[in-house]
Amino acid sequence: MSAILVRQKFQTSVKVVKEAEIAPGVSRFVEDTGLLLEEAGFTRTGGRLVGWLLACDPPEQSAQDLSEALEASAGGISTTLRALQRGGFVERTARSGDRRAYYRVSPTAWEAMEGDQLRFVTSFRALLDDCLTADDAPVDLARLHRARQFFAFLEREIPQLWERFIQEEGASSP
Repeated sequence: MSAILVRQKFQTSVKVVKEAEIAPGVSRFVEDTGLLLEEAGFTRTGGRLVGWLLACDPPEQSAQDLSEALEASAGGISTTLRALQRGGFVERTARSGDRRAYYRVSPTAWEAMEGDQLRFVTSFRALLDDCLTADDAPVDLARLHRARQFFAFLEREIPQLWERFIQEEGASSP
């Protein structure tokens, strides 16, 4: 038997085992996470990758593991991992004696998300302030005022919600 045929047979058997190991509920979670995070501005692959890394065992996965589990191209996984690393959602790790890189959800992923949200809210509130105080502001300011009130509210409340989460998380930790 040729080396190519053996490799193809091995790769096919690995894929079948991987597919059999992914429970239907986990698969549904991964796909739904991809759709939900796509609506939030991620790529669908990025959302699926986050979903898989939240649910997989072991929690650290190589790029090859991710490619096989998500049935996505190696190039697509690599590009998506770089974007998720830059965003603070995924971190690269290593295992002793193994030259491959492994990836997991960053322990500070949710802080990164909260920081991104707060930066957006603050920036949009400032943009609304600029428009409302401009010499050539629109005549009907009601919609702008309401939007400004909403974003100012979020700007005040997001940090408080985050602090409350940290306190509750600390209280429930063993």
